[in-house]
Amino acid sequence: MQLRDQISHWVSKTRAWLGGRQGKVVLALVLLGELVLGIGAQRAGALKLGTPDGSAATPAGASNIEAIGQLLYGKYLFLFEAAGIILLVAMIGAILLTLRHRRDVKRQNVLAQMWRDPAKAMELKDVKPGQGL
Repeated sequence: MQLRDQISHWVSKTRAWLGGRQGKVVLALVLLGELVLGIGAQRAGALKLGTPDGSAATPAGASNIEAIGQLLYGKYLFLFEAAGIILLVAMIGAILLTLRHRRDVKRQNVLAQMWRDPAKAMELKDVKPGQGL
């Protein structure tokens, strides 16, 4: 019983925090930090985005998987990161839209279902032949 209360308390606090202003600010700062690090690394020369003529040459003897990896993490790194950020924002938006509480919609209490007492879940009736409930 105590574990159930702790988990439900943690879940409600996490939902409130992620839906609040602090969660949004932290997420925005993390995404901004990732962009700053990526652009800074590219400008410092740690990331080579293709060759000077704009093509991304792959070394001889490289497999297809290595060539795709070099393209994604080389020439198209910024586009790959931008696509990842867009997908992350879409995923978080979908989760927040489905978790919002509305009064006109009945919600399922999963924790109550998981920790129900099977002995109290059903009541067996002994129905005599020829009689109804």
